[in-house]
Amino acid sequence: MIYLEPNEKILLEVRKHWFIFLIEALGSIIAVFIPLVFLFVLNFFYNIPITIPLFTLFGFLYSGWVLLIWIYFFVVWTDYYLDVWVITNERIIDINQKGIFNREISSFHLNRIQDVTIEISGLIATFLHFGTLHVQTAGEKREFIIKGANKPEEVKNFILKLCKDEYDSK
Repeated sequence: MIYLEPNEKILLEVRKHWFIFLIEALGSIIAVFIPLVFLFVLNFFYNIPITIPLFTLFGFLYSGWVLLIWIYFFVVWTDYYLDVWVITNERIIDINQKGIFNREISSFHLNRIQDVTIEISGLIATFLHFGTLHVQTAGEKREFIIKGANKPEEVKNFILKLCKDEYDSK
């Protein structure tokens, strides 16, 4: 839960790009089919007759495998959905989900920002507009990072505009 200061308003939420989630989800989908391919290859080369007890054992083990993959997929989705930067008119709140039951929340005021840097590496990241966003602060935890951020150029410009507006108002 995020508690906002009086007169503080949420202006922007920054999440990871959907392509980051898609890549991890495709890994889960591929992993579901690995035992089926293994069974097909084993049957093709060794021509093992599939009996009812063997089919039942495979079905049981395959169901357990799919359950583990489903749990992994849920952890990946939770990490994707709950990793967020909340940008308000006074500060940036970094919520970093680590697994299902572990979350780290940090925040820093806009007046502590010293530098905002983006990294866009690769052809896909360039075309789909995602990359790594670094915000350097003057506090104890000096650098805040969100990897795979959606439209990092726009977020950088938005943060710098907020910092400039805050500096001009003083």
